[in-house]
Amino acid sequence: MARLSWTEDAVGIGKVCERGFAVERAGNMIPGVVWHPAASSGPRPLVLMGHGGSGHKRNERMVMLGRLFAGDYGWYAAAIDGPVHGGRGSVTDAGDIDTYFKTFAPKVMVPVLFIMQWDDERFERDGQLDLFDRLGAHDKRLHAYPGQHADNGPESFEVAAAFLKHYLEQGEA
Repeated sequence: MARLSWTEDAVGIGKVCERGFAVERAGNMIPGVVWHPAASSGPRPLVLMGHGGSGHKRNERMVMLGRLFAGDYGWYAAAIDGPVHGGRGSVTDAGDIDTYFKTFAPKVMVPVLFIMQWDDERFERDGQLDLFDRLGAHDKRLHAYPGQHADNGPESFEVAAAFLKHYLEQGEA
């Protein structure tokens, strides 16, 4: 069974509070951070965010999105350091990542918004399209933006927020 513990005191930043945590699972510590509205009341949706390769839970994009979701939308947002990233070490061996994706992508059945850069210098376009095709979700959407790996801008964040809002708030009205 997993166990959560707070590793940092909550820090208020405008309309948002940020707090570090760790989850212990099978003897391994998984560090993370959560952002939530400072004036939150009642249950709110939780957005789980994943950083890209070589990233970490508090990279610039995770912090920006965590604060956006908590401050502008009133949601909770959390990010963890992925395996061999951030507080969990550095990437030394990607292992057999193709087998992992081929095994688990078809099992993804929740709605998916797949965002990619058309001219990504890190990931081949055909490989990204293949991964998208493998996803098992019936509701999956592909948004491609011009430019290289880190070139997506505010429009992609607005699209992501609108996608999340559609699914997270549809039962609240």
